[in-house]
Amino acid sequence: MHPGQTAHINSDIKVTEDDVPVITSWKDYVWTFENTPVALLMDRLRDDFGLVVKVKDQSIKERTISGNLSTKNLEVLYKALEVMLDIRIERDGSKEITLVQKYSHETAQSDYRHLVLHYRDPPWPTNRRTDGC
Repeated sequence: MHPGQTAHINSDIKVTEDDVPVITSWKDYVWTFENTPVALLMDRLRDDFGLVVKVKDQSIKERTISGNLSTKNLEVLYKALEVMLDIRIERDGSKEITLVQKYSHETAQSDYRHLVLHYRDPPWPTNRRTDGC
């Protein structure tokens, strides 16, 4: 093996070129992701923190995440994930969390229609002059 390589041992040994700093970042309380599916993030939360992670909408698992996340403080990690994935994390006790999409498609559509309605026909009086002055 050479620097920058890792060995994966199953029934055979497979040597691959990997980004070693990404793989070893956990020792500095940092997780590094590059287009990583949320399903793998969920596995990591289970393996590293003993959390049971559920999702309300299965499409959340298919999203990807990229970036560096500090794992020193679980509350800060939750907040970062909520912002990055546009989700809400519901806590069901100390070891169980549920990832919830902030808005359903139907809610987003009705909110959009509501905004368009107010844009076209505002509920307040308009005092704009139409004679060009």
